[in-house]
Amino acid sequence: MMAAANGDPPSSGGQFAVEHEDDEEQRDPTQARPPQIAWPPAGYRTSGDSLLDAPVQATHLDAAGAKAVCATLGYFEDPWIGQIVPAFVAGRKSPIMHRGYYLRYTAMRRAAERFIKAADPNLPIQIVDLGAGLNTLYWYVAANIEKWGRKLEDLVFFEADFPVIVSKKTKTLLSKLNTLPRGRELLRLDVGSGPPGSSSGDVTMHEDHRGPVPAGAGPGLPPPLPNANGARQVVVGGRVLSGPGAPTTSSNGTSGVTSSPTTTSSENLTTMSATHRVQQFHTAHYRLVACDMRQPREFQDSLFHAGWNGMANTLFVSECVLVYMQGQFGDEVIKSCLQLCQEPSGRALKEFVVYEQCNPDTAFGKMMVRNLHQRGCPLMSITDYKTPADQEARYKALGFAEAKAWTMNEHERRVMTDEELKRIGRLEFLDEVEELRLFQDHYFLLVACNQGYKPEEIY
Repeated sequence: MMAAANGDPPSSGGQFAVEHEDDEEQRDPTQARPPQIAWPPAGYRTSGDSLLDAPVQATHLDAAGAKAVCATLGYFEDPWIGQIVPAFVAGRKSPIMHRGYYLRYTAMRRAAERFIKAADPNLPIQIVDLGAGLNTLYWYVAANIEKWGRKLEDLVFFEADFPVIVSKKTKTLLSKLNTLPRGRELLRLDVGSGPPGSSSGDVTMHEDHRGPVPAGAGPGLPPPLPNANGARQVVVGGRVLSGPGAPTTSSNGTSGVTSSPTTTSSENLTTMSATHRVQQFHTAHYRLVACDMRQPREFQDSLFHAGWNGMANTLFVSECVLVYMQGQFGDEVIKSCLQLCQEPSGRALKEFVVYEQCNPDTAFGKMMVRNLHQRGCPLMSITDYKTPADQEARYKALGFAEAKAWTMNEHERRVMTDEELKRIGRLEFLDEVEELRLFQDHYFLLVACNQGYKPEEIY
């Protein structure tokens, strides 16, 4: 989603059974795809809180609820998710859906662990969860980082999402500080090291007036990075990604944060914007960032004012987020992420891990696209980048030296042991194995990184 998409096909019964489709539609190979919706519509300003964004924003509840159920069923351990995810969204789904969420959830955990182990040990670590919704990845990383050879003091973890979602999650966290397992310990709230501008381990208050970034606070929106193709036009999936004729998205220059953070109690944590008050949870190592990623300057400036370090090892993770944007906007997000990483020597590991839908031209793929379109959540860029190979070419054209994508079937075969497959197989009876394979062939995992690293080695 623009931020907070985290979405999947509707969870009503039979959504994976291609035979449930109308027979005439199945037999017609020329069936038209649902029309692409122009984004943004004429005269619409992407504030991140428009009613047009609401269906996509709501998908984060579907994802969070499914993950919470998977934890309850024993697919994975997550002692935090039950307190962060509202009980009313945790509805049980089909075994196929649970298996899909299990793979998705554990893929991001694996990404974080292997990134930290592969990163330059002499540089700090940053992780950015794009469109994080109600994800609990921070807590898993914070609880395990010492097992992986680093200290929590080395880490800053950002979650970027729409203001309305960040505000709600902040309120939840503030109400659960004393009940989340190891909550105050993993947030370092009881020690004497807080985020920039604070004197103790506590949350902070930012007065956000959405002005331009102060001189020296950060680069704002630098020129696009050069890539290996120089000025030559790079075309992937029919889209010009770099060189002459490449599209750009304009920044309206009205975003950012102008005031300095001041220390306050968690009960008063508040951020001001031009249109509404936005609560943003900030501690020394965990920082929620309210922004609309479709506006590159706002996205970058918001991170800088949350304490961004351009010299650190940096991992970006994205679950079903960019696919809900038109290709042009998603491309700008990817470029913006690279521009944020400024360590010049190449020592710092810069990594992007993506989980999204793919292969829209199969019978199943057409059904998946249509279902989400009918929910008001069109997969905006899936026809721009249809296959995992298209996605690999996309990330390389936009500046990453290496990129490798696997379908989730390939990912499962690559990383899961026979013992683990047997364990999860005992949790729920699954007789629709062919449907599971079909489902997993329409989702992919991509790992992109800078020169000097290989996706197959760091993931």
